[in-house]
Amino acid sequence: MATTGKHAFLVLTYDAENDETALERRLVTRPRHFAHANKIHKEDFLHVGGAILRSHEPVTVASRDTPVPDMKGSFILCYADSAEEVEERLKADPYVTEGVWKRWDIVPVLQWQPEP
Repeated sequence: MATTGKHAFLVLTYDAENDETALERRLVTRPRHFAHANKIHKEDFLHVGGAILRSHEPVTVASRDTPVPDMKGSFILCYADSAEEVEERLKADPYVTEGVWKRWDIVPVLQWQPEP
């Protein structure tokens, strides 16, 4: 549930396009990204998130022994005072600082909650 007084935002992030190393860069950066995601979840900023896929069919990456999800971006549902705050927090994410996410859309939303 959102922190009182905060606004909900849906963020769609996009990995580098036409870059054959984008998925590998994402996989290498992933542990640091997850550590950061856990931190901002505990701070009541991140509510839920995950990968945007090209398809549900896994792909082969040279550096991995097993196929991996064919990821091309991410989605985030977060709570903040403003879109500017969301943007600033995104810029601190390892996926941004290490060149995985190249652009993003920040959309104000109202979250539906089921009745108890």
